[in-house]
Amino acid sequence: MDSAELDFNLREQLRAGEFGGSEGFSEVEEEGEIESVGVRARTLRWATFVNAGVVWIVAGNGEVSLPNCGHYSQVKLCVNLDLHARKTLDGKNYAGKVFRRIIHISCGRPSCPECYVSWAVRNARKIAFVLGEASKQYGKVEHLSVSVPVKDYDLPFEDMRRKAQKVLYSRGVIGGSLIFHGARFNRIKGFYWSPHFHCLGFIFNGYRCRRCKRKNNCLKGCGGLDDVNWQKYQVDKWYVKVLDPLHERRSVRKTAAYELGHCTIKADVRNFRVVTYFGVCSYRKLKISDEARAEFEAAMRDKCPLCGDELKNGRYMGVKPLITDRKNPDFKRDSVEDFLENGFAAWLVNDGG
Repeated sequence: MDSAELDFNLREQLRAGEFGGSEGFSEVEEEGEIESVGVRARTLRWATFVNAGVVWIVAGNGEVSLPNCGHYSQVKLCVNLDLHARKTLDGKNYAGKVFRRIIHISCGRPSCPECYVSWAVRNARKIAFVLGEASKQYGKVEHLSVSVPVKDYDLPFEDMRRKAQKVLYSRGVIGGSLIFHGARFNRIKGFYWSPHFHCLGFIFNGYRCRRCKRKNNCLKGCGGLDDVNWQKYQVDKWYVKVLDPLHERRSVRKTAAYELGHCTIKADVRNFRVVTYFGVCSYRKLKISDEARAEFEAAMRDKCPLCGDELKNGRYMGVKPLITDRKNPDFKRDSVEDFLENGFAAWLVNDGG
């Protein structure tokens, strides 16, 4: 069976609902505010694609992994009232207040519509940590896109990713992280297949074109990334560009979370490797100290933003309703609350924390 025939059969299966529910290829609209990845409230149209016999889905477009994914798990607290009775950087005093965080169950899979946001945020913090360590040696992190030419759309994915890395090397990118996006969004067409990669990485000698006076009229042979890319594009048809070329990257973590939040993954691969580190950031070349790794692991734990202590498992004993449903418009994951209600302790830490 050739690739075209396999694509046709898979599309027929999708229309019949054999992948991802009875609606098959129909688009599903979801509304929601994803503050943690910097996306404003809007309607997103998810999509499923078949290319070269492989079924691809946008993150969050799979099946719910576990029956209790996204359900309320517990509340974590910090009841260090003495430490909270100080002015914070925002000029407020939180005397008599506790900090609380609502925790939900997560399977940690990018395909799960209930858990993909928390997955993206957690992995974005790891990307920021790795690139932060690398930036001590290689300078500022740049955000680049690598567009695959139509002639290479049917390449096996691993070959396509390796070729994207070689293309980046040829443009002067010495390493970074690579995230695959199989689709682009257009208001008229919605999501459509247009494979490309997002790279957060390092350019040899930096991105000199940002402050160049000839930014919009590049001098041939100047050696800047824009010039090199244009010369290479004439040969290989792969297009590389720095996104937001006039401004330096303000937050690697937020950029990574945004890109992970709508990346593309293989539908039938449970542990599909979404993020690849290459070049000077590869696991083989980038050496990170045990102390730095320990600090990162400690930072990944839930901490109180008021005093910095680790949050502990607790329970609410007050009379006010504790909103735990994330779909409720009044839901707040984090908040500062009164420790006492009607003269009685409303928040208690469980025995053993």
